[in-house]
Amino acid sequence: MTMAALGFASGLPYALTNTTLQQWFVDAGVDIATIGLFTLVGLPYVLKVLWAPVLDRYPLPLLGRRRGWLLVLQLALVLAMLCLALVDPAGSLAPVAIVAMGVAFLSASQDIVADAYRADVLPTNERGPGAAMFVSGYRIAMLLTGAIVLILVDQAYLSWAAVYALAAGAMGVGIVGTLLAPEPSDPGETPESLGQAVVAPLVDFLSRPGGSLVLLFVLLFRLPDTTANVITGPFLREAGFTKSDIAVWRQFVGGVVTIAAALLGGGIITRIGNLRSLWVFGVLQAVSNLGFWWLATKEAPTRVDLVPVLIIESVCGGLVTAGFFVFLMNQCRVEYSATQYALLTSLMAVAGIAIGSYTGHLVQLIGFSQFFLLTVALGLPGLFLLPAVGRSADGKPVQERARDFPVVQTDDKLRR
Repeated sequence: MTMAALGFASGLPYALTNTTLQQWFVDAGVDIATIGLFTLVGLPYVLKVLWAPVLDRYPLPLLGRRRGWLLVLQLALVLAMLCLALVDPAGSLAPVAIVAMGVAFLSASQDIVADAYRADVLPTNERGPGAAMFVSGYRIAMLLTGAIVLILVDQAYLSWAAVYALAAGAMGVGIVGTLLAPEPSDPGETPESLGQAVVAPLVDFLSRPGGSLVLLFVLLFRLPDTTANVITGPFLREAGFTKSDIAVWRQFVGGVVTIAAALLGGGIITRIGNLRSLWVFGVLQAVSNLGFWWLATKEAPTRVDLVPVLIIESVCGGLVTAGFFVFLMNQCRVEYSATQYALLTSLMAVAGIAIGSYTGHLVQLIGFSQFFLLTVALGLPGLFLLPAVGRSADGKPVQERARDFPVVQTDDKLRR
C-alpha cells in the first residue's frame, strides 16, 4: 500500500498544474493557444535530471537515503499548493505561471526520489505489481483532482481556490506513506562526489550494448499519449461536453478503468514479460487515439459517442503506463537510480513538452480531427525501436553490467 500512497502523492500536484489547471483556464476565458503554451509549466519534469544528481549524492539525515527527501518535498508541496489557491487566472496570468512552476518544480523533485525509491525497493519479480499499485495511487489522485473536483466546481459547491487548498491537505496521504514505507534491502552506495553522481549514470547507460537506442526509445515511445493529453480536455469542452460530463466519464469512470487496467497490466507483465507487453501496449496506446479522431469528425457528438472512446482510452492508458514504468525501473542501477530514472523520464517529457507547447497552434492550423490522426502516427517510431531494445526491457544488460562492473568509475578530478 505504500506504493499506492506514494503514487497518490505524485499524481496530486501533477494534475493541479496540468489537466485541472486547463479547466480553470477555460472557465477564466483563457484562449486555447495560451492553454497550449502553458504546457511549458511542465518544464521541471523535463529538466529534473539537472538536479537529480544532488538527490543521489546528498541524503538527508533522516528516514534513509530516499524517504528523507520525500518527506521534505511533500511538506514543501503542501505550502506551494496553498499559494496556488491564492492566485487567479482571470486577472494576470504571470502570478499563476510563477506559482504553478514552483509546484511543478517540487513535484518533479518528489518524482525523482519516489521513482528512485520504487526502483531500489522492488525486486525484479515484483516490479509489475509494484508499478501497477503506484499507477493506481496516481490515478486515484487524478480522480480527486479531476472528476470529483470538476463536478463540485461545475455545481458551484467549491471554488477553484478551495480546490487547491483541499488538495494541499490531501498531500497528507503521501506523507503518511513515506513515514510507513520500508527501507530497501540494498540501499546502494552513495556516489563519492557530485561529479561522479553527474557523469557516472550517463556513462553507465552509454557503455551498455544498445544503450543509446534505449534513450531514443524512451524519448519516443509515449508520444501518442503525451501529445494528445495536452489538448483532449479543451477539445471535449469545445465539442460541447460539460465539466460534469468530463468529470464523470473521463476522470471518474475513466480513472477507475485505468486503475483496473494498470493492475491487469502488472499481472500481464509478470506472466509474459515486459518486452511482449510493450509490443501489445504500445500498439493499443496509439490506436486508442482514433476514438478522439472519430469524435472530432462528428458534427454534434453525444455522451453515447463519448463513453466508449473514453473507456478505450483509459484501458490502453493504464496498460501502457504499467508496462513503461517497469521498463524504466529495469534500466536503473541502485547507486544512481534517482539520476538514471530522472534522465529517462526527462527524455520522455521533453518530446511531449516540445510538441505540446505548439499543440494549440497546430489545432488552429489543421483542426482537431487531423491532429488526433497525427498522434496515432507518432506511435510508430517507438514501435520500430522495440526490436533493438528488446533485451533491455527485462533489465538484462543492467544485470550483466552489475555483475561484471560493480560501480562505474570516473576520473579522480571529479571527486574533488
